[in-house]
Amino acid sequence: MEKDKLILIDVDGTLTDASYQITDSGITRKIMEMQKQGWTIGLNSDTPFSRLEARARALHLNGLLICELGNSIHQINPTQLIWEERHKESFAELNERFQEAAKKSFPEIIRRENDLKFSLERFRNELLPHGSEIWILHHASRRHSFAFQLIKKTPRGDIFVDRLLIRLAECAQRLFLEIFHKEPLADVNHKYGVCILHHKDSRKSKAAAAVFAILGYEKIYMIGDSMSDFLNHPCVVQCAVGNASIEYKRECSIVAKNHLASGVIECLGQIKEMKDE
Repeated sequence: MEKDKLILIDVDGTLTDASYQITDSGITRKIMEMQKQGWTIGLNSDTPFSRLEARARALHLNGLLICELGNSIHQINPTQLIWEERHKESFAELNERFQEAAKKSFPEIIRRENDLKFSLERFRNELLPHGSEIWILHHASRRHSFAFQLIKKTPRGDIFVDRLLIRLAECAQRLFLEIFHKEPLADVNHKYGVCILHHKDSRKSKAAAAVFAILGYEKIYMIGDSMSDFLNHPCVVQCAVGNASIEYKRECSIVAKNHLASGVIECLGQIKEMKDE
């Protein structure tokens, strides 16, 4: 394994679109081609391990998985936890109290799918068109953070609901403060209809530092779309897909013209060219 040929790829907004879909089927072929040439390729995302592992296996990745905004590092072949930031802190109490608060605020909630989904029946007649309902998808698989997603199910598809998202996000942040005695790092994303709460010192860059210190890598190529993907380390080469923020692009040595997965493919090609020079 070559210690200067590690590539990490962000997921949401980089590899996948707002519907969590990969937009260029050629990405798997490009990844496998580069891995055969000695590259190690993994993912670096604010996604829990179970979901990130499934994505990695679908792409046939051979590298590391950095999960939940830099709070843990796993390898996938074989599956192994290498490092985690907060092994003593549990979000179980926050998950449980959020469920109870949701039920108290909305007595008509019907529990479904092992408490991971809730249907808010009271909104069916008051706010929604006939045949619609609202769902809270509670991401209980997270170990180092808290998240839920709000979706309105309609005959025409899923539409996110802003007003209820804000109300429930405020509830979750209040519970976080009560349990941990400090304010969370909150990401209330109206585009995805998601609320994610972390401890304020959570950073993808913290896990990158552990990759260098514990695993002995000499260089990381990081492909992303926003400043959360900026690892702030002299041995990291920052790369941006075409749809990345202007602020992030300013920090990057490689900037693709193409968006999303097509931009990732473009970045991978430019990374190889840079290394071969």
